[in-house]
Amino acid sequence: MVTKEKTRGMLRVAEELNETAVRLAACMESEHISALPVPLYLPIRVTDGSVQGVVRLKQVAAAGGLGSFGRNTVLLSPKFGPRLMLSGVVTRHTACESGQTQRSSQREEGQVCTGCGQCISICPGGALGPAGCDAFRCRIVHAWIPSVLVPATKWMLGRRIFLKCVAPFAPWIARTATIRCSLCVTKCPTFSGISG
Repeated sequence: MVTKEKTRGMLRVAEELNETAVRLAACMESEHISALPVPLYLPIRVTDGSVQGVVRLKQVAAAGGLGSFGRNTVLLSPKFGPRLMLSGVVTRHTACESGQTQRSSQREEGQVCTGCGQCISICPGGALGPAGCDAFRCRIVHAWIPSVLVPATKWMLGRRIFLKCVAPFAPWIARTATIRCSLCVTKCPTFSGISG
């Protein structure tokens, strides 16, 4: 696909997931279970120089046995490869012990990344390396935040008041952005998943 078409398609899926999370949270609330949807675009924060979501859905999904991380920091599913998009609902409802034990054993068996390093070698911005991912070197982020503005951006992202002011604009920014590169995902040998 051309980049604008690919971006529009991904945004449609992301917004459907976001609406589903909102509806699920409302259903849970109607059953007197306290629940909140995880915001699609923000809030975010910077911890130890890396950009993170307040609820890190990739980590939650990996802990739940849905996949494991590749060297490109993308969540890889045994069935779908890296072709995943996540949404979530935070609730006070707790999981049962047997479910947690089952997911732990799935996590140990479910390592999907082959460690081939193709994602690292194909990255045109050099954002991927043995130490992980530098999001600000990624072509998608770099198009919006030039290198000279990275220190100031990291500082601002560490301020809650700034995040509260920017949050209403995040969906607009995401809609106007374009996925300029997805080579680290499409070059991954697990891209097709077992479904082909």
